[in-house]
Amino acid sequence: SAIIGAFIGGTTMRGFTALVDPMAATMGWSYAQISLAMTFRGVESGVMNPFMGVVADRWPARRLVFIGITVIGLGVLFLSRVNSLPMFYLSFIIIGVGGSLGMQVVPMTVIARWFRRNSGKAYGIMAAGVGASGFLVPIVTMLIDTYGWRAYLVMVTVGVLVIGLPLSFVFRNRPEDYGLLVDGKPQDGLDNSHRLQTQDVSMGVKEALKTRAFWCIGMAFMLQIAGGSAVLLHIMPYLASLEIERSTASMIIMFISIVSIPSRFVFGWLSDIFRKSYLIAVSMVLTSIALYLFSIIDGSSFGLIIGFVIVYGFVVGAYISLMPPIIREYFGTKKFGTIFGLTSIFITIGAITAPPLAGWVFDTRGVYDPVWLIFSGVCVLGAILMLTIPQASKSLKPATS
Repeated sequence: SAIIGAFIGGTTMRGFTALVDPMAATMGWSYAQISLAMTFRGVESGVMNPFMGVVADRWPARRLVFIGITVIGLGVLFLSRVNSLPMFYLSFIIIGVGGSLGMQVVPMTVIARWFRRNSGKAYGIMAAGVGASGFLVPIVTMLIDTYGWRAYLVMVTVGVLVIGLPLSFVFRNRPEDYGLLVDGKPQDGLDNSHRLQTQDVSMGVKEALKTRAFWCIGMAFMLQIAGGSAVLLHIMPYLASLEIERSTASMIIMFISIVSIPSRFVFGWLSDIFRKSYLIAVSMVLTSIALYLFSIIDGSSFGLIIGFVIVYGFVVGAYISLMPPIIREYFGTKKFGTIFGLTSIFITIGAITAPPLAGWVFDTRGVYDPVWLIFSGVCVLGAILMLTIPQASKSLKPATS
């Protein structure tokens, strides 16, 4: 999962910012129109992720990841041939469907099934793989500038299938299928009392939806993701507006990724020790600080750029390390895929509204600064929400719905 996330994340997610200016120049589209692709992809995720969660709870993980990787490859190939905005948006919907299976709901559900004591570390390792995707951005930029964005996307299609499909066969569905319990403990070596202690207990879907924790977690991550998704898409156009060269901007993205790789594991490791809601609140405050620094940098403010890279890099992937463990802690694993899919609706709302808003602000005002300040403020609200949720129950009930 970490390797798949590193390659696909670097070429189709982190690397997409390098496509914005070339596609705008070739197709004559505005930043807002291009940003809207993320909205359509987000709408797809919001609609499909709950369904994908139900599927992930019932179907073999290996089969689902294989299908997801194949769909991503086809979506990227379709993107390389677009000649109109409807085709452009459709390609992102296809990529989003594949990503929900191959990179989001299914891998996170599998990890929740296999790990309890070290679930934070496991998610941290997976998140570190996604963080490593930033190393590919300078290469992505070079390939686009050398061969053009259409040829580059054909190369990505080949890479997605060659790397992703073989790795899909590594996935294992449930530990029980292999005579094991959670954390890899053998079933045969435990008596009945110890077996009950390691048996997973969970909250049902209807019961989860009635809790304040579900709604607070969802809304808090929605606010944090809003700022992150806008930066992810617009960082290169924004830096270009500050007269920072594309090659330099791509290096900034790479250094953000360098900082984020160990931090993602650190957040996962800390979540196995400290209260997860407090860690999430801290990450949101740091995100707010990073977005403020982002709003005041200019082409000559080297110190501010370094500060932004360090702070933003440290927290940019924290939600990937922290969101699945806190969902597992509060709601268990029996219906993890479904509950995670429902929670991702909130993330979708943040992800689909922020990038077009940032693009619209730039198209109409010629600057990005106001939108970064707005997102900085909403991250503080997210931190406050996380501090208000009660501690997770120590006695979850068996999942029934």
